[in-house]
Amino acid sequence: MKNKVTRRQWNTVGATYAILVPTLLAMFIDTKRDEARWKAYEQQQEAKRKRQEQIRAERQEIQLLEEDIERFEDEKQARAKTEDPYTDEEKDLWQRMVWGEMRGQSRTAQIAIANTAENRLRYPKRYGSTLKKVLLSGEYRCMKKGNQQGKVWRAESLEPRAWQRAEEVVELVMNTEEDITSGATHYENITHGLPYWAKDIQPTLILKEKGKVLAFYDRKDN
Repeated sequence: MKNKVTRRQWNTVGATYAILVPTLLAMFIDTKRDEARWKAYEQQQEAKRKRQEQIRAERQEIQLLEEDIERFEDEKQARAKTEDPYTDEEKDLWQRMVWGEMRGQSRTAQIAIANTAENRLRYPKRYGSTLKKVLLSGEYRCMKKGNQQGKVWRAESLEPRAWQRAEEVVELVMNTEEDITSGATHYENITHGLPYWAKDIQPTLILKEKGKVLAFYDRKDN
């Protein structure tokens, strides 16, 4: 005999579905929301990871760039030490000036007079923008234009040993950054008194030489 479903039973089933369906639907919707949230979270984490990788790559690139710059500066300094900043003619004139002004004096005095020539390059309007112009400006007595036939132009044949010492001094000054005169542009023999222009200037260096007292000055009236 077939079982008959009563109206009451159908009503119970209907009521159960009426409760169950919305609940299942709500659970489905919550699940989808959770999936969407999780997906969004994973996307955020992936974006964060990619950003961190980008930052690391940028830092590495910056580090490599800084290393390249440092290497370039080192190479530049190395080239500056190996390359001659002056022409052969300028070195010859410089050597003649050292010989003419300080031959017979100490090596220290010769280095000091060589320093003054380089220091005068700080005042191109007065002395000239190149070492050649500085040396031929007439400020060094032995290099004055009226002395073109003087001993200074025959130094290598007159006193070969003193000429060689002058050459060594010029090479030394060229290859060191030290300036023993602390920027001096002038010197005077003050054994018998000060020149008029040095009375209010403090000397940067004083050397007691053979029968002389040499004072070096950085003149600011250039």
